Amino acid sequence: MLSSEWEKPFDPKYTKKNKFFVSGNKAVEVPMMFGMGQFKHGYDEQLSSTVVQMDYKGGASAFFILPDQGKMRKLEKRLSCERMSRWRTIVSKSSANLYLPKFTLYGTYNLKNILYKMGIMDVFTDKADLSGITGQPQHRISQAIHKAVVKVDETGTEAAAATGMEIVPMSVPDTIIFNRPFLLVITMDNTILFMGKIVNPLKKD
Repeated sequence: MLSSEWEKPFDPKYTKKNKFFVSGNKAVEVPMMFGMGQFKHGYDEQLSSTVVQMDYKGGASAFFILPDQGKMRKLEKRLSCERMSRWRTIVSKSSANLYLPKFTLYGTYNLKNILYKMGIMDVFTDKADLSGITGQPQHRISQAIHKAVVKVDETGTEAAAATGMEIVPMSVPDTIIFNRPFLLVITMDNTILFMGKIVNPLKKD
């Protein structure tokens, strides 16, 4: 379980049931969090997607990527390490009304094919030098299995206390509603810790 607190938590008293469109007009009722104030967000034109960056205390960041209606396939096709590394330059802190569903992702992933696509191949061959990790230069990785549980709620963890709403006058806020399938990428120091696709926030797999 990722046990980090949001730097900017949501207040649970504003969490209300709302519709999440899992496909077309098919919707489920989900607990939708609401935050008002200064959020890091921007628009990635190459991916036709809105990007919101939520920082954890301790240095990790969660990027929530909401493709425009009908653009999920384009987002998945064009997503790359290069695009992800540009998100920090795309987003800027400005006023927003942010709606984000609560959800928990559980997963076991075979990362070998994913890492191949990202160009990371040598660790699976005899060219691999993992002596810095294992102390033995002749080791290589046969499989990369990733197990993860990521819970996204008002605080980032169950124990942390939420702060009050942030009122920012003299600006017209953007309204960003994560009420259809989106991607989540958690990074730290330009390293991807977790990547997931939220199609239905109520599902536990």
